[in-house]
Amino acid sequence: VKPHVRLSVAALGKYNWSGWQGYGTVYQDGALWFNEGYIDQLMPMHYHWYTADGFYGMLEGDCPECWGQFIQPGISAGRLFTSGPGSYILEDYNVWNNHGSIVETCRSIPWIDGFQFFSYGSWRDRNYWSSAGNSFFNWKSKIRPIPGNSQAPAISPALILTPIDSLTHDLTVVPSDPSQNAWFILYRSTGEELDPAQAEIVDIHFTKEPFTIRSVFQTTQDSIMLYGVTQADRFWNETALSSIVVASTVPMPDKPNLYRNYPNPFNDTTTIPYSVSYPAQIKIDVSTLLGQHMVTLVDHAEIPGYHHIQWNGRNGDGLESSSGIYLVQMKMGSNVIKSRKLCLIK
Repeated sequence: VKPHVRLSVAALGKYNWSGWQGYGTVYQDGALWFNEGYIDQLMPMHYHWYTADGFYGMLEGDCPECWGQFIQPGISAGRLFTSGPGSYILEDYNVWNNHGSIVETCRSIPWIDGFQFFSYGSWRDRNYWSSAGNSFFNWKSKIRPIPGNSQAPAISPALILTPIDSLTHDLTVVPSDPSQNAWFILYRSTGEELDPAQAEIVDIHFTKEPFTIRSVFQTTQDSIMLYGVTQADRFWNETALSSIVVASTVPMPDKPNLYRNYPNPFNDTTTIPYSVSYPAQIKIDVSTLLGQHMVTLVDHAEIPGYHHIQWNGRNGDGLESSSGIYLVQMKMGSNVIKSRKLCLIK
């Protein structure tokens, strides 16, 4: 069965403490099976607890009467542990609204990977799917891969951005292998870089065909969004990120450039404008005309757009530079984009 099916047991909620528990009552050593790798995931039935504090204590806070103390080898090996609130108990005790606080508290424990709820019928009878989806489950999420199950495809999918109007754009994902179904995870970031571990998940698709997602800016204010996509196999091992595409409500530079500083000459501080036309690693250095390095002003990944940095006439040690002509140089990777002269007058 393994690794094509992820095996688990519906272990009793209390591992080895109190009267009714798995270790000594029904001889169900879920922690041992989890730690040794006989099962890939542990999914206990946590129907004894119905408050957020109770769940935290049972999982980590009330050790040795907790799960956390006994499952760390399995956690360190990358296996999954999911918490199992007893929804029918919350209903019986008239504390149904505790679902949200229980979920958020469990999320504060780093080794909790997700949830299973007991039972389906109580959610169905309350039609709770929409309420949960619009509150504590309102973010898309992917399943964490278990190490060693498979290797991700070597080739990343392609991502194409097509502007529709000033606020709307289409994102088309093209699979790298059109003969094989796979998961596709579309990411978005409004920061200066796109890191799948931190970015928002816009869409998760299972297909072998190209597909298009429409996205809309929610504001007319100046804004930039970075998009990228990965392809994942059945075990959720992902490829490297595709080429990043950029959507913007403001005009983007046609090419990278380093502009004239102002004021120039200067005797205190000068502003150095520059532009970036695509996401790239940018470095801006100041040196003497003889090539002696003075200070690095910029050295990070930069998003497309118009930017500026200031130089206060000091070197990297914070010491004042003498009057004279200096050279400011902008690089993208190893390529020199442009150099300009600065005139410092004391």
